[in-house]
This record gives sequence, C-alpha cells and structure tokens, in this order.
Amino acid sequence: MATYTLFLAKINCKSAIPGLDLGISNYKYIDGDVFYAEHELKKNENEIAKDPLRNVAFCIDTIRKRCTLYTDTFDKLSKKDFSRLTNAELVDDFKLFLNNYRDLLAVLVTPITLEAVMTPRIIEILSKKIDNPIKLNEAFRNIAASSRETEHIKEKESLLKIAIKVSEDKVLTELFRQEPETVKSALGKYPALNKQICEHLQKYGWTHFNFLIGEKRELKDVIRQVKNVKNAEEDYKHLDSGRKQIEQIYTEAIEKLKLSNNEKEYFKLFREVVFIRTYRLDVLNKGSYHLYPLFDEIGKRLNMGGEDVLWMVPEEIIQLLNGQKVGYDVDTRDRREHYALLLRDNKISCYFGKDYWDFIKNEEKESVSHGDQVEGLPVFPGNVKGTVKVVLSKQQTGKINKGDILITQMTTPDYITVIEKAAAIVTDLGGITSHAAVISREFQKPCIVGTKVATKIFKDGDLVEVDANRGTVRKLK
Repeated sequence: MATYTLFLAKINCKSAIPGLDLGISNYKYIDGDVFYAEHELKKNENEIAKDPLRNVAFCIDTIRKRCTLYTDTFDKLSKKDFSRLTNAELVDDFKLFLNNYRDLLAVLVTPITLEAVMTPRIIEILSKKIDNPIKLNEAFRNIAASSRETEHIKEKESLLKIAIKVSEDKVLTELFRQEPETVKSALGKYPALNKQICEHLQKYGWTHFNFLIGEKRELKDVIRQVKNVKNAEEDYKHLDSGRKQIEQIYTEAIEKLKLSNNEKEYFKLFREVVFIRTYRLDVLNKGSYHLYPLFDEIGKRLNMGGEDVLWMVPEEIIQLLNGQKVGYDVDTRDRREHYALLLRDNKISCYFGKDYWDFIKNEEKESVSHGDQVEGLPVFPGNVKGTVKVVLSKQQTGKINKGDILITQMTTPDYITVIEKAAAIVTDLGGITSHAAVISREFQKPCIVGTKVATKIFKDGDLVEVDANRGTVRKLK
C-alpha cells in the first residue's frame, strides 16, 4: 500500500505528539513487515519516561482526539456522491482524507511506546506486593485485561443476536440450512430479519479491512457467518459472562493489592493503553472501508480500479487528477506483487519491480538460531497441543483448521475468523497490549506474543505444545 507506507514514513520523520520528541528517522517496510531502529524506539521510550503519568495521559488524549477527527472526516465524506464532483473537487476531498489520515497514522506506533514504558512500572509495583513469579504474571494479565468491548466483540454480539433470532423460528432454521444465495433470495419474506442483517453489514462491514486494504463484505457473507454459529445462546452468554468476569477479577485484584493513589493511576492508565491500541486501529480501518467510494471514483477517473489507487503515492494521484503528467508510466502491478520502502536518516526511497529485488539482495539477512523451542510473553493462560499452521499473509488464513496452532508475525482485524478456529495463538511481534493479546483475552484462547522467531523456527505440520502459563512453545515432533 504505497499511500500508507509513504505517509507513515513521512510522518515518522517528525514528532508524532506535539511537545514530545517522538520522531523516527529510520524505518523499513517490506511486503507488510514493518521494522524500526531499536535505538530510536528506546529514545522515544525515554522521552515518555521523563514524566510517565503526565506524558502517557497526554498521548492517550491526543490519540483519542485524532480518532474523533478522523471519524468526523469519513462520516462527512461518506455521505457524498463523488461521481457528481469535478476533478478539482475530488482532489480537495482526497487531500482532506490525507490530512486526517496522516494525523492518525502519526500516532500509530505511540501505544507500543506507551506499553514499553508502562509495563516495567506495573511489574515493579506488583513485585513489591507479590513474591511468587507465577502469581505475579497472573496478576499482571488480570490488570492488563480490559472489560471494555472492542468493535470486533460488538460485531460478534450483533451476529449472535441474529443467530438467536434464526434459531427461535423453525422455518428460519430450516431456511438457513440452505446455501447463502438461496437464503439471500428468500430474505425479502422476512423484513425484520432482513433489516437486522443489513444493519449488521452496514455497521460492521469494515471489520475485514486492514489499513486501506480488505474484502468488501456482502449480505451472503453475513448469512454464511450466521450459518456457522452452532450454539448462539450459549456463545452469547459466554461473551457477556466473560466480560463481567474480567471486571470482577480486576476489581478484586486491585482491592487485594492495597494500592496507593499514585499506583492506582498507573494501573488505570495502563488499561487505557490496552484499549487505545486496538481502538485506534478500529477507527483507522473503519474509515478506510467507508471511504472506498472515494478511491473507486478516483480509479474511474484514472482508468483503473479503486484498489490500484492505493498502490499509488498521493503526489501521483493528485497530479494525474489535475491533468498533469508524472514523467513515467504508473503501473501498480509490480507494486502490488512486491513493495518496499526505506526511510534512512529522513530520506525516503521506494522499491518495486527490479529495484525491489536489488534492494532485497542488499539487505542483510537476519540470522536465526534454529531449535525446537521458543519463548515469549504469555498473555492468556492455557496449555494445548496441536498442529502448526504458519500464516504470513491474509491469503494464507484459509489453511487454518479448527484446533490448529496459529503462528504468525502479528495478528490484525482480518484474522478474527481464523483466531476463532485456532486452539492457540503465537506471534513473533507484540506485547501485552497488542491485537493478539487483546483478542486472545476476549476469545479466551491461550496466547504467547513477542517470540521474535516462531514463524522461522516452526513449519506447517509440526506438532507443538503451547504452554501459555510459562510462555513456551515446544516442538513435539
């Protein structure tokens, strides 16, 4: 996604939060993988750590305000009929999107920095009150768990309500045994249910988007999801009771720890960091979905598809809409196949086609020690055995079967369906507030994050034991 990566590189040259020196001048993107220089991430952590309570609270407030501005922008633009606009008007709306998208991307990595600052302080507070390491880790997980609903949990609740309605009617139950297209054709006979499903699609159709790329959900996709629900009533009660249980455990933990007011403030802010890390991605992805008509219209004006537009850089789009030449043929096919971007000492370079492969050859290959076990941070407890499926892209998610062990670099919102099938989740990247950590707690799946090398150590078909109580993944055969 050239628009995404170029913008991310440009804003990383500058400070993400006004008044704080959180800029990054070295950054690398290769086919979906993002790499930052460790020393720059550490510099940002040190900046936050100068006054952690004040700076973390200020960063969270800034992220929330930018989420609100971006939401207002896509609400405003999504009501427009872009086909009626002149090219100049289309450029103005595209620039409005870019400005707010840029401001939200500027704080994309900030929650990771906040987590890195807050985690050792939370552990330090807990270690003064809990001697047993296992109990300390358990307390840490309880503190980090949030009972607040993410958009994906709200979507699941909405879907289960539809499934409950279907299960309560014998005629509808029989209808939903048919193929999705058959069900779709018959929905007109059931206006209340049809309205409920359409409203669900309108509200949550964006949940399979990741940044600016994703599948547009259709009515038959929702019908297929409803068909796959086996125990709607039970699943709904489980979601509700699980949320209440998380809050009860947190409240009891806080009471037992006898925290000072200052310590309570740390814990409160840490939970906000956990929530905001998922929330800001939800806002970003929801906006991408609702603004697709804008990209589609730009594509029509430029004689290409809406998704092709996303593999152009903003300057190319604006110049072409204004009737100007860019000095070369814009062909997005090479970019879609492989794309890399390098920000080095504030200088941006893009690579695709032959330049991409030359860039890859010049990159230093990461050396990985091979073995049969990796360690990471356990974020939801449990001990399971299963068959490994290594997923390195969204296109590979289809190979996950129920009970498999999902091993991936990191999870994103479009992994929700496979996470529900998986017996456990293991990631190379991430911490206690990562998407995998938050989702694993919501779905109560054993999960270990931050192993760094799990996708390189294990391969499809390996039988492994995931011990998410201790944070280890061990190959059995």
